[in-house]
Amino acid sequence: MLPITGKDLSPILRGEVEGVYEETDTVGYELTGHSALFRGNYKLVRNLQPLGDGEWRLYNIVRDPGEVEDLKAEMPDRLQTMLVDYALFEEENGVEPIPPGYSRTRQLVINMLREQNGAAILIALLTMVLLIPFVVYVRTRPKS
Repeated sequence: MLPITGKDLSPILRGEVEGVYEETDTVGYELTGHSALFRGNYKLVRNLQPLGDGEWRLYNIVRDPGEVEDLKAEMPDRLQTMLVDYALFEEENGVEPIPPGYSRTRQLVINMLREQNGAAILIALLTMVLLIPFVVYVRTRPKS
């Protein structure tokens, strides 16, 4: 299990500072292939289908909190720097690529069933494994 990364919010809550992160701090995020990296006032983001097109986008989230104006063409150096930072985040946190054929909906259903019925499914499978030799014996024994 990976540790949770973050910063102490106490100084901002006490009014000692105006921001928690420095301009050079990065915070990465990945969930089912959707990716984001925050650095200063900027956010690098990639959303896979069906929510997006899989292209990286760059936003100034202070000036453009609705993420309407993609800045990647205007700021290619910042885009490249943040892509390198995201690759480092992936490496440091063991982010794996989404396997071919992966379905978020199917995985959600599997996880839900496993969580709600995990013990019952395990007991049913073990019972079947134990009963199969008995059933085979009964069906294959000579009739008297």
